[in-house]
Amino acid sequence: MVELSKKQIGELARALIEDKSNREAKTEREDETEIEKIAGFRQELEEVGMIVSWCSQVEVLRHRAVEIRRCLEAVMDERLVELRENAEKWKRLAVEAGREGGSSDKNMEAFVDEILFSEEEEVKDKDGCSKRMLIFQMVVNCC
Repeated sequence: MVELSKKQIGELARALIEDKSNREAKTEREDETEIEKIAGFRQELEEVGMIVSWCSQVEVLRHRAVEIRRCLEAVMDERLVELRENAEKWKRLAVEAGREGGSSDKNMEAFVDEILFSEEEEVKDKDGCSKRMLIFQMVVNCC
């Protein structure tokens, strides 16, 4: 255990407040009143973290909020750019696949052809629309 001077406690309190991330400050009972006295830091400290007399660090680090925080930090830090670029890439690929002539369009056409025209000639209705196109329109409209 380390004993801090009033000046060190004040510097620690200021640093915790300026850091703006959730932290935990462990103090001995008599130190709590010192922290409160030094420029009234307690309220500001409680906005960014907790001041406790004692707690098990193992239990704190085992808490699920710690992992959630790590994930959020990863998303909000340098990986954010990489994750956004990857999401945009997959969005673009999905849109391209769904367009006319895209891979999904071609696969749907091949599926309809396989079912209807495996060995038959293409048959048109009275308006000149092929059965394949009518079925394709029905599938698209129902989805």
